[in-house]
Amino acid sequence: MSHQGYLWANFTLGCIGFISSSFVIFTYFAWKQGRKSPGDIILALAISSVLFSTYWIVFPIYYISTNLADSSEDPGPLCKTFGMMSALGLSGQFIYNFAYCLTLRQAITNVLKLNQKFKLITQAICFVLTITIPTSLLINGQIGVDNMGICAFRLNETSIFIEIVLQFIYIISALYTIWFFYQNIPNDESLKSNKQKLIVRYVIYIGSTVIMLMFMAISNIAEAIISKSEINNNDAETFSLIANIASTAGPLMLCFVRLKNSQIRQKLKRLLSSAFMLEDKMEIEIPQKDLSASAADSQFSELQKNIRIFQIKTILRGIIHFYKKQNEANQIRNLDLNIQSVNSLSIEQPLMDKQLMYDSEEDYLDFTNSKALNNEYRIDFNTEERIANQNLSLYPEMVALSPLFFKILMQLDQMEIDASDSFSPEKNARTIENMVGPDGGKSGEFFFFTYDNKWILKTISLTELQAFRVIMPEYVHHMKQNKNSLINKIYGVFSIDMNQMQTSLSNDCSVYHMVLMKNLSQVPSRFVKRRFDLKGSEVAREVLKGKSDSIDLSKITLKDKDFFNTEQVVNIDLKSKQESIQNIYNLKVQEQLIRDAQFFEKAKLMDYSLLVMKVCWEEFLQENPGIYLSDIKKNFNELQFLQSKGDSKSTYYHIAIIDYLQEWNLKKQTEKAAKQVMAFSPNLDTSAQSPDVYAKRFIQNVVNKIF
Repeated sequence: MSHQGYLWANFTLGCIGFISSSFVIFTYFAWKQGRKSPGDIILALAISSVLFSTYWIVFPIYYISTNLADSSEDPGPLCKTFGMMSALGLSGQFIYNFAYCLTLRQAITNVLKLNQKFKLITQAICFVLTITIPTSLLINGQIGVDNMGICAFRLNETSIFIEIVLQFIYIISALYTIWFFYQNIPNDESLKSNKQKLIVRYVIYIGSTVIMLMFMAISNIAEAIISKSEINNNDAETFSLIANIASTAGPLMLCFVRLKNSQIRQKLKRLLSSAFMLEDKMEIEIPQKDLSASAADSQFSELQKNIRIFQIKTILRGIIHFYKKQNEANQIRNLDLNIQSVNSLSIEQPLMDKQLMYDSEEDYLDFTNSKALNNEYRIDFNTEERIANQNLSLYPEMVALSPLFFKILMQLDQMEIDASDSFSPEKNARTIENMVGPDGGKSGEFFFFTYDNKWILKTISLTELQAFRVIMPEYVHHMKQNKNSLINKIYGVFSIDMNQMQTSLSNDCSVYHMVLMKNLSQVPSRFVKRRFDLKGSEVAREVLKGKSDSIDLSKITLKDKDFFNTEQVVNIDLKSKQESIQNIYNLKVQEQLIRDAQFFEKAKLMDYSLLVMKVCWEEFLQENPGIYLSDIKKNFNELQFLQSKGDSKSTYYHIAIIDYLQEWNLKKQTEKAAKQVMAFSPNLDTSAQSPDVYAKRFIQNVVNKIF
């Protein structure tokens, strides 16, 4: 092949790559599901491919029109611009393909909660590397006319060796990703079809990138040999052309995956019919089967959903298994659980000052000297369940942390967990099926509400887990001393490692840490008429501003300003005509909230909220005639369940402090500083404050104002 033939062949490949990559970019903005992870990585890959394709469209024209091959002069800045375009496109494709494999692996193991930290760090590292590598090549004079006479980056022996090593590292990573799919997607009946289809499509894509990089490595080796010999450049050009064909296969495969989705085809048909005035001629119709499949989600999102269902059911079975074992052990010996101790998470931080929290030295020693604080108990799944799944490694390592402490809390509240009922996968099947993803607000945490509305499972971060374990003895002691505490108690903590490739429960992003809490509402959400989250700050603490007056307030969580605009106070009805009795009861609630806030101040915790719900029990009891209000009250202490005064129906306030495991760390300090800088106000009263300031503001702006 002649040199011009080589250029025009690459020009054709550039046009194909440009069209297919542009289509992928179009689908990112036109299709909502395409923006979900790993959609951001796919967008970056498509942009890198557009850059590289544009280079091969424009450069051949420039090369032939300027007779660059016959010119002995310095090609100048335009040639270096082309070289930079080529370097940016290639480095972007390499780096983001590496990130793509990493994101795919993470996306099928961590499906219960959003990992924004992983996403931001990955994007930041990829962007910096994509810009830094071509820039360093330009600074070192390695951008210009190469040995094949084209404007690109010139590689010396060292850089060729480094590039080849990196290419083979990616090849190993890509092959590992394919193996990872086979090993970590469960062999569940509901997943088999999607598993095979997904693996085939992504194996083709990843395989094409492996082939591309293999030929690029061979091309680089050939170029290094040619630069020191008299071998004809045609051999190097042949390898380079094959590498470019393979690189074009990547965006073509992504384009094919997008075109398989009927929603995208519908949007594309509408766009074409509108552009070419074909509305009357072009009939747009999607088969019902195809529409339902695309409306549900993309294939990858469908697989994530199925894995999510599988993981939730597995966790529920683990919890049932744990409480069954605990109950059996309690019948034989007092709290001596017959479950293996693993002791993997020890508390290295010093406990809080005992003088602040304990009445006596003996009381302090009773808690802190107990091995129960550091002990963990591995939950073994039933052998029958493992055999039925036919893949033993897919059952996670699940650990209950410090169960003695939580057993004490259950006994204090005279509560029992009927785990086989509340956490039954069969009875919770509808709830599990309807879960579309994390639902924890900005935190991205996972919430699971049991079908009987009694319990909540919520994921917490490793930092929150460590903070809680440090204060656990003081936490239990505070609850013993304040039996009407308005802190929404944690009745259990579990760590679940979903990735069998890891051995440590504390070092992998596929590990979930979950707390078990009582559901404050105890009823389906439709009976909760108002829900307020109060922190004491006025900065960004208003939801209703600018919203229509007809908005359904029961569907959203309102904040501080909304409360004072709609409710003003918690108006308790004690069925007493004596105002003094009303004031005494308000004072009891205030005093308890103050003690709880002071506990958090001593524990160095902040960012907690007072959750105030207004629940219409009359409607609920009418729909459930076998349930009585007297039985419902037993699930609350006397300060949590307060009848509302002035409402037309029997409405009660449900009150508790929630989200209280946040430490005053660098992240929160940075958040406060950033908001003050953006508002040009160094004294801005942001939500994030040091524990002492936070407690004082919480007492002043919430406790003393609403009661």
